[in-house]
Amino acid sequence: MAGQFRGTYVSENALLPHQASTHFRESEWHIVRGFRSEIRDFKDLPERERNARLMGLFDEIGLKSASHDWQTSTTEGSQNVYSILHAPRGSHNEAIVLVAPWTNMDGEFNDGGMALLVSLARYLKKWSIWHKNLIFVVPSNPHSALRAWVGAYHTSLKYTAGSVEGAVVLDFASTSERFDHVEVYYDGLNGQLPNLDLINTLVKVADAEYVRCDLPGSGPSYHLYGQRLQTMAAGIFRQIVAGIKPGAGCEMFSGWRIDAITLRAVGSDGETGHDITTFGRLVESVVRSINNLLEHFHQSFFFYLLLGPRFFVSIGTYLPCAMLVSNSFLIMAIHIFASKRRSFSRETIGLTSMTLGAVGLASLMLSSFFVNAISSTTWRLGLFAAATSGCISARKLLGNDTKQAIYGTALTLYGFSLTTLSMFNFSLAFGLGFITIPLAWLRRVKFARSLIILLTCPVTVLGIAAWVMDIPLLDLIDSLIYAHKVLSVWTWQVITQIWLPMWFVGVIIY
Repeated sequence: MAGQFRGTYVSENALLPHQASTHFRESEWHIVRGFRSEIRDFKDLPERERNARLMGLFDEIGLKSASHDWQTSTTEGSQNVYSILHAPRGSHNEAIVLVAPWTNMDGEFNDGGMALLVSLARYLKKWSIWHKNLIFVVPSNPHSALRAWVGAYHTSLKYTAGSVEGAVVLDFASTSERFDHVEVYYDGLNGQLPNLDLINTLVKVADAEYVRCDLPGSGPSYHLYGQRLQTMAAGIFRQIVAGIKPGAGCEMFSGWRIDAITLRAVGSDGETGHDITTFGRLVESVVRSINNLLEHFHQSFFFYLLLGPRFFVSIGTYLPCAMLVSNSFLIMAIHIFASKRRSFSRETIGLTSMTLGAVGLASLMLSSFFVNAISSTTWRLGLFAAATSGCISARKLLGNDTKQAIYGTALTLYGFSLTTLSMFNFSLAFGLGFITIPLAWLRRVKFARSLIILLTCPVTVLGIAAWVMDIPLLDLIDSLIYAHKVLSVWTWQVITQIWLPMWFVGVIIY
């Protein structure tokens, strides 16, 4: 609502977005077309052969290039290509990364992005203004391949170029030479976001080039309440599924203090719109702004919710929402213990400790078996059903006092867990709290307890999420485990070690 959000602004004066003239114009258009035609020619070649030819393009420009072979425990290996332009000025301790994957987030051939990358490498090499090294990366995809390259860059790559200050992923998969507007993706893993100044810089540059800049899945009418709400909700959802659902590539830089965004060309398969060199000028200007930085991005916000390219909500405004949700569990726990007229007996306290310990151990073992020991999702669901049956059996063996003690203690632990999580990953904490808040009223609402248990069940919610994301439930579970093992995404741990124990307690006490 009005008054609860602010207009965006560039906090870091050194960025100077679009203060210098850009020269990647029509004179480069034929060069981009030539590289695009050449890249299309070796699209269907074996991977290593096409990568060798791509490295040949960088070698012809005069840049040092190399390949990076990678493989994870859950996917077949592949090969990435990267090239480094060492800055003619500076200490070579800092770098900027430009990425153009072979395929984009939708699996489309990203020939326009790669052609722009090679053309920009040729063009930027002519300038002597750089005091940060430039790294040009062509991974086989913007997901596991790019993540493998980023990890290897910080550990084992043959060539490196210093700490990465910023990264821009190019997505121009259109078959046309033109585009209508750009979408900027800014998602990160585990709630991490790029510094808001990086997005603000792009918006300023796009305005100067008369290019419309939008956020994913939204339109230009950001002055309408409904549009702002839709954009914010879409951003929260993308943050929750970041790393689980294939993203735009910028999220693969999370974990190394690298601010990254993805620029995606959208629309215009005809003669109208902006030509491909305009997209290149956006990248050129953003890179020049990052090159102006004397220190890492730090002036602007790292925690925010975007309502549009020019409107945001700061952490001080939205964090109380998550706190209210998480504190509702603590308030209900206080009510349970305060309404108890006499203290719990030693037997009750002992049974409470044993039951909570068993629930926690069962959840931990389920999580471990799911990840490491059992590869069949059917068996995983069978184990979950068996654990649920055990909780139903335990319900008949416990007295009312013990159930009350278990319930109050579990609500306290759950509330504290959500409060802590909201400080790091607001979207996940708020979403989880909103879904499970009926569990706080389980003992107060007698006529709908079975419905509450059903609707707050992790499997039920994951099934609904799979339907929304248009993927099978079993594939979503596999994606959660993959994101946990390969990308170090917390969502699987939150589900199995915070949400699942609370739900098991709900099954026991209802």
